[in-house]
Amino acid sequence: MASTANPFSISLSSKPPRKHHFLSPTTRRSFLFIMANSAQLVDQPPSKTGSAPPTIVEVDLGNRSYPIYIGSGLLDQPELLQRHVHGKRVLVVTNTTVAPLYLDKVVDALTRDNPNVSVESVILPDGEKYKDMDTLMKVFDKAIESRLDRRCTFVALGDSNNCYGTG
Repeated sequence: MASTANPFSISLSSKPPRKHHFLSPTTRRSFLFIMANSAQLVDQPPSKTGSAPPTIVEVDLGNRSYPIYIGSGLLDQPELLQRHVHGKRVLVVTNTTVAPLYLDKVVDALTRDNPNVSVESVILPDGEKYKDMDTLMKVFDKAIESRLDRRCTFVALGDSNNCYGTG
């Protein structure tokens, strides 16, 4: 069984990584990328000292700058995620491998002591072969079904395929 104390890299940006996305060129949406590689999904003993302060790497891109938090137990520090959620709606995009391990913990980190935020999720199939328009349409369909607007925050939970579907 995998431990939820595994290290994560959380890349937080208040602006989309690309100029073009599905709502409009003037849409301002928050994006959170929570990455874990396969080596991080193995058993690790829980930390005896609790959550240590993360290492923060600042990505300097002018008005598109964002921090990357690296460390163990980051999901036990909900303020790291919550400070980057703008609006009251969140869509978590994840996959069938990562969702059973971390989706509940991410939803808890986004909503703990924050009753004004509602979280929806879409779970995509895992693997490179699903990096296609049909899979991307599942993200769009969920966003439309959930009536998300330009004030929502997208969270990519997993590997680069999930970031592809949210950016």
